[in-house]
Amino acid sequence: MTPSGDVELRPCSKMSHHHLQCSAPAQVQRSSHSIFGLQSGWNYHRTVIRTMDVPSTSTSTYSSGLEARTPNSDYEASKVVKLQVLGVPNTMSTLELENIFSQCGDPTINLNKSSKDVFIEYKSLSEAKSAIERFDSQEPYNFKLVIIRTDSQIRPVNPLSYMPATAYGEAENNYYYRYSKSRRKKSSICEPDSMQPKIKVKKLIEPGMVRKVFIASLNESKSDYWVTLEEDTSTLTKLYYEFNMRITDRSPGLKNPAVDDWCCRRFNEVWCRARIISLQPLELFYVDYGYVDSEVTLDELKMLPADMAVRPPLAIHVYHAAGYPGISTDHFLLRFLSEDNGKWTVEDTY
Repeated sequence: MTPSGDVELRPCSKMSHHHLQCSAPAQVQRSSHSIFGLQSGWNYHRTVIRTMDVPSTSTSTYSSGLEARTPNSDYEASKVVKLQVLGVPNTMSTLELENIFSQCGDPTINLNKSSKDVFIEYKSLSEAKSAIERFDSQEPYNFKLVIIRTDSQIRPVNPLSYMPATAYGEAENNYYYRYSKSRRKKSSICEPDSMQPKIKVKKLIEPGMVRKVFIASLNESKSDYWVTLEEDTSTLTKLYYEFNMRITDRSPGLKNPAVDDWCCRRFNEVWCRARIISLQPLELFYVDYGYVDSEVTLDELKMLPADMAVRPPLAIHVYHAAGYPGISTDHFLLRFLSEDNGKWTVEDTY
């Protein structure tokens, strides 16, 4: 333990040279409270960071997310990304569409004249990203490009783990922990003067539902942790790709922020959705990963597109009296009973 009260971050026993060096004291903060109705006090928290051993044949440097793999790798080249193109004039032909979108690669065009639906498939993620950057809401066409799917069956990328989220180990030595002593302060709420829309977010679950879940992160108590629904893994992967195509360093910054504002911030080279939970000091809650970050400056924050703010947060805070079934468990079933201030009471189901 360091003089400040932090416990040093210890790597697991099977760390390859691709992993982030983890000898420095942990500076990560986690909150066991809902992002709404924060309370003050001292709490000890633990966040599980999943790791994996990268095959020695890999030549890429793994950190996390889209930029974690070399652009010319076989993995990148094998990706097929399907886009839907909205706003296409009725008079535009398939040949015209091919001439436009072939500027960014070698696409396959599917034009359904009866339904007026237009779909484009690119053979790589970089080609699809180039098309979105070049043609989405841009003159003279003003197309709207929406990601429909990728051919990836991998688990969603968690930028907070510093590794691709396929990294779900099967034994305890495939995990290491971050401990930190976090002080939660009552938020200094200012008068809302933000350009961000105040949107009521839809819920993912309702009382009585039974769902298969993965552990997203753990607090110090075994009964208090964060989960993601197995059915939402593809949603998280899709959201991750869409973020990193639509948000750039040139995107509009967040002006006049207020507590509860949506925003996005690059974390470990990956853009993440977040909400502001405190202004002094500035703190964010990454709503899809169940994680609090206080190492933030205002100039790092970007405005979140309104259509991405209405999508429900994918990390779910739960209270489980029996405790989570063990860190070696990949997924398990939970019944969601009731919600209180953003935290769900759950129970095992067999």
